[in-house]
Amino acid sequence: MIVDADGHVRELDERIYEYLEGRYGQLVHDPTHRFFPSVGPSALGLRDPAVHDVKSIEVDGDVWLEALEEFGIDSAVLFPTAGLGHGQIRNPDWACALARAYNRWAQDTYGRVSPRLKPVAILPVQDVAAAAAELRFAVTELGMVAGFLPAGNCINEPFGHPDFDPIWAEAERLGVPIALHAHTGDTQWLTLHLFDTRGAKIHALSHPFKNIVQLTSIVMDGVFERFPGVRLACLESGSTWVLGLMDRLDYEHHREKRNARPALPRKPSAYIREHVYVTCDLSEGMLPATIERFGADHLMFASDFPHDARAWIHDEMAEFGERTDVTEETKRKILGENAARFFGLAPAKMTAPGGAG
Repeated sequence: MIVDADGHVRELDERIYEYLEGRYGQLVHDPTHRFFPSVGPSALGLRDPAVHDVKSIEVDGDVWLEALEEFGIDSAVLFPTAGLGHGQIRNPDWACALARAYNRWAQDTYGRVSPRLKPVAILPVQDVAAAAAELRFAVTELGMVAGFLPAGNCINEPFGHPDFDPIWAEAERLGVPIALHAHTGDTQWLTLHLFDTRGAKIHALSHPFKNIVQLTSIVMDGVFERFPGVRLACLESGSTWVLGLMDRLDYEHHREKRNARPALPRKPSAYIREHVYVTCDLSEGMLPATIERFGADHLMFASDFPHDARAWIHDEMAEFGERTDVTEETKRKILGENAARFFGLAPAKMTAPGGAG
């Protein structure tokens, strides 16, 4: 069983518009203004927004099923593309309305096409109570498998702050995981606006840095202590950064105890190894070290399709299969078993031969 823990949809506003409810559904759609804040080069002033952006092309459920067959993947968990910028919305009412519309659209467009496609729900963190209610609606009414929190956002508190406890409490009660995902916009959040181009520099740093900030808060502010049933994923940032973070947080934990300050009952690294899953790049040179220290049971494969080219995905999977520094048992865990456990997935391909929904 191979599970893609982080694929992506491609949203078109005119499709989501049909799902808007209340007063927003009664307004005339003006295509000049996009629903989600831009997360790409245009947001950084690094490319003319009039230039064609391939990410604006819709990739529907049938296209995704074709890709699954091509890559030999059983199931894919699907995250937003434009919707990665949802955390930048400053109007809580609009954030809630758009999250509800997106979630209904995503489930109809992907989840109802085939049990092999598993969309994840946008949670409007601008209104914590509404975010908890949206998670409950998405899971119990729509059948979605997880909630998405934007690692970079316009909120002035990290997700470990007690203000966000209703989201963690609802996730624990429902038994569903939460996933952090960043994007390359909002560069001033980590002073990445100092770079003169988007390219590799911003992408290399924005995703792991934002996950590091949020995970540090979540661990050190005691989310896993208050909600021991919570499962959390950090996506599209590789895996090796986890090792350094575990050491840094353990060091600070030791200092707190040595100085007789309040500290967590356990080492931060223990919480991370128990509650946190990360997607790894299959070509990571330090992957064996991550497996040894972090463990083989919480690493997951992600294609990033359709953001990454099909040829790239084929090459990554083929080269990973030939690696001799990773055992075959661990390869099976990374390619599917861990993600199936994290997201609570059944082997959909077995129940739907040939990709039939």
